Amino acid sequence: MDTFIQDLAKKIITNHNDFSQLSIVLPSKRAVGFLRKELILQLSQHKEVGILPVIIDIEQFISELSGLRPIDATESMLMFYKAYLSVPEKQPKKDFESFSSWGQTLLQDFNEIDRYLVDHDTFFNYLYLINDQKHWFLQENKTDLVENYIHLWEQLKHYYKAFVDLITEKGVGFQGLQYRRAANAIENHLETQNTFFVFAGFNALNNAEQHIIKTCISKEKGTAIWDADTFFMEQPHHDTSYFLRKYKRQWNIDNLFTDDLHNSYSQEKSLYLTGVAKNFAQVKHVSQLLSEMPKQDLDKTAIILADESLLLPMLTSIPKNVEQVNITMGLPFATLPIVSLIPQLIALQQNNKAEGFYYKEVNAVLDHYIVEQILGVEKCNWWKNQIITKNWVYISPKAFNDIPVLETIFKKSFDLKDFNKQLIILFDTALASYITEEKTNDTSIDYCKRILTILEELEHILNTYSEVVSFRSYEELYHQKINTQQIDFMGNPHEGLQIMGVLESRCLDFETVIFVGVNEGKLPAGKKGTSFIPYDLKVSMALPTYKEKDAIFAYHFYRALQRCKTAHLIYNTVVDDMNGGEKSRFIHQLELLPHPNHQCIQQTLSIAPSPPANEVQSISKDDYIIEKLKALFAYGISPSALATYLRDPIQFYERYVLGVKEVDDIEEEAAANTQGTVIHNVLENFYKPYENKILLAQDIKQMLLKLNDAVIEEFHSVYGKSNVDTGRNYIIIQVAQTYLNKFLKAELRSIEAGNEIQIVAIESDFNTEVPLQNLDFPVKIKGKVDRIDRLNGQLRVIDYKTGKVEASKLKIYDWSLLRTDETFSKALQLLMYAYMYQETYQPISAIQAGIISLKKLNEGVLYFGTKESARARNVEHDITLDTFEYFLKEFEQLILEITNSEIPFSNEEIENA
Repeated sequence: MDTFIQDLAKKIITNHNDFSQLSIVLPSKRAVGFLRKELILQLSQHKEVGILPVIIDIEQFISELSGLRPIDATESMLMFYKAYLSVPEKQPKKDFESFSSWGQTLLQDFNEIDRYLVDHDTFFNYLYLINDQKHWFLQENKTDLVENYIHLWEQLKHYYKAFVDLITEKGVGFQGLQYRRAANAIENHLETQNTFFVFAGFNALNNAEQHIIKTCISKEKGTAIWDADTFFMEQPHHDTSYFLRKYKRQWNIDNLFTDDLHNSYSQEKSLYLTGVAKNFAQVKHVSQLLSEMPKQDLDKTAIILADESLLLPMLTSIPKNVEQVNITMGLPFATLPIVSLIPQLIALQQNNKAEGFYYKEVNAVLDHYIVEQILGVEKCNWWKNQIITKNWVYISPKAFNDIPVLETIFKKSFDLKDFNKQLIILFDTALASYITEEKTNDTSIDYCKRILTILEELEHILNTYSEVVSFRSYEELYHQKINTQQIDFMGNPHEGLQIMGVLESRCLDFETVIFVGVNEGKLPAGKKGTSFIPYDLKVSMALPTYKEKDAIFAYHFYRALQRCKTAHLIYNTVVDDMNGGEKSRFIHQLELLPHPNHQCIQQTLSIAPSPPANEVQSISKDDYIIEKLKALFAYGISPSALATYLRDPIQFYERYVLGVKEVDDIEEEAAANTQGTVIHNVLENFYKPYENKILLAQDIKQMLLKLNDAVIEEFHSVYGKSNVDTGRNYIIIQVAQTYLNKFLKAELRSIEAGNEIQIVAIESDFNTEVPLQNLDFPVKIKGKVDRIDRLNGQLRVIDYKTGKVEASKLKIYDWSLLRTDETFSKALQLLMYAYMYQETYQPISAIQAGIISLKKLNEGVLYFGTKESARARNVEHDITLDTFEYFLKEFEQLILEITNSEIPFSNEEIENA
């Protein structure tokens, strides 16, 4: 079966004898290259020699037709701000920082309305009236805030006009404006030029493209060649043919698709619908598929990444039998480590204080490989050791005087131009260092040159636009520049295995297609994107909504399957609230409505990870380790440390004997344990003032009133002043507020039911020495107890948990479980807390200890208890002196085991579990 490109080349050769006045317009540059190669091949087979027709992609065609050069996103934003400032109005103008937060969204909307040839005046008037009526139309006395908000929508048409006037004077235009100008210019172009246009392989056309193509066809100066499959065209509700059916219905052109219909999709195919857990397993499965393919099949195979973040893992998993790979996707330059240095230096400048630079930010800069390249690793380590030994919390820039590189890096800058020059000097020095080493092929040379080019562009911006005055604005412009850069991979676009994104598969066909990441949120992308245009207005103005975008993804997905013989559609089976996880609706369609000629094989695979070289670790305890252990126990051992030992002795050894600490990483979003920290801190702040007091209902009600603000404030305190309105941070705060709200309301109900709750202590530190007869060294236990209270006179030691807690694992029937079974570590923890309190205060009455699981508030306090057997129903919750006697015997045995030189630290039981 011919591919679309092969069929297109045949039609061009058959229908056009003279190529000199022929222009072929395709959806992508990649399709241009494939068509050019195919035309040369077919013409050579016919032994014809001549000039090829002009073959260009749609973006180049529109740019040439409009007469406007494209403008990049950074320049567009800056010129838009300049136009905004030029519009006279009574209200004070926003600074660039504030403007850019909503200006970027406006530019996207301007782009949309121009590509779809929407009348500006009508559109902006509607948008103004909608926002006025939606919010404050009925409000008689509007505040200044409201007036300013409404004024913004009223002024949009003036901002747009000023912006368009400004950029067209310079001969540039954003994409939408290019499309509008091209649509306006097409008739004159056809009258003055003797060119015949062939528009091939298009599907979803904006209104400007539709106008251009229809005009060319109606004036007999062009034609359209579609990739239209009969199966989809005959189904009135299938999204794959949504746009083509629409053009057939609305364009009123005879035989618009007749010559282009084919039955490719209905041919016999094997479709493997494969679910695997997590992205790693998807990549491993693809690697396995490739390793089993012969070379001749690899040359006709394409990997299409619906989830483009899988590109790097995919590249590292290509098996050895794949000799040639062509990657049409570029690696985002923003993912490379080199780009992180400038944001670190910006943070250094933004956070500098009178005392100097904060040591963590200084260390981050000294750790960067570019600084290590210039200064040397040993010198960087020497400076980091100086910071530690001299206990420099803040480092004065004077400390780096007379050391040129560090003097440049740690110079306090109050002027962006001066700061940018410092960066140019720094990367010039790095580039010279790499060149001196004669590593002419080192990619670091290319990366340094790219950064220097960006810095030179920023220098031009700073000299041209005086409005950029803050480090935050500078950083935003830097990131905009970085995000437009890609690292292109070398490869033959026509040979070997092809790896591409969904859009790059347009017009191309392969015998074997491997789709990776076929999940909702990736394919289709879902309701992503920001816009100020309400859904109803988009519909009334014939602007695309998420429904049209879903139809675009449907076309690309099914088009890739049309001419293939085998397709592997791989999706992630693990549902992730942050990144989706449901398999794509397209998979469901193939499962529920299979084509009779297609063999659909549904499978769920479990990909076993490669075993480590040494599965079982074992570390003998020499005299040095034993002494370290004795010193650790003499200083004080915590319940969490013993829980670590029960869970993984190797980890206990690394953390508490060697003192290996986890490295602090910069996080884009708060870690999951932030939620627990926030909840504990809020409860401490709320309850601390009530120590040695009896709680009243009014006390809890006051806490409930302050709750939401307290959670947000505590989140900022723990994590920093980051955005809490979206993403994982938003979810963490919402969940924390929900947990705490339910907890406080449960407390309130208990008090209102007549129970007396007296707070004894909140977040109190305890430590006590444990008398153990069979040890020749002292042992202390220490820890912080979340809460000690009295419920109707009963003394309770309470621990809060946000994680999973099994009530059954707090009930002891065999005391040896405390030292042999990690799942009973929480019971051990409660006994240690109760014992420390007992030894400190010697209470007369028995103690009860329990956990409040914020995930299981309906179960109340999950108390520690003892019982005669695993199945016994009667449970004793009081912790008495007899209880402590049993506890101390097991505790002593556990310490003896840990300090026994004959028993190594080993994870053998974990590996065999």
